[in-house]
Amino acid sequence: HCFKHSYGTAEERAIQAIRTLGPSVFNAVISTLLAILVVGFSKSFVFELFFRILCVLCIIGGAHGLWLLPVVLSIVGGDNVQTSKVDVAAP
Repeated sequence: HCFKHSYGTAEERAIQAIRTLGPSVFNAVISTLLAILVVGFSKSFVFELFFRILCVLCIIGGAHGLWLLPVVLSIVGGDNVQTSKVDVAAP
């Protein structure tokens, strides 16, 4: 959403999107990992498996949100150059 509504080249728009949404995504990944850290110390196989799956999912999701998606958008996103509208007075 931030990428779509910003102006400039695709690279500038991707950088702006990371500056705007990057800290929130990073915070979500870190807080989720901290929340499931307690489960990692469990001796039960089910909880260990749940911890591993959720850790991998958080790392992959965070990597996609912070690295892969901005890179792909900067390559194929296209430019959105703001055009200035000139008011033409009616004759």
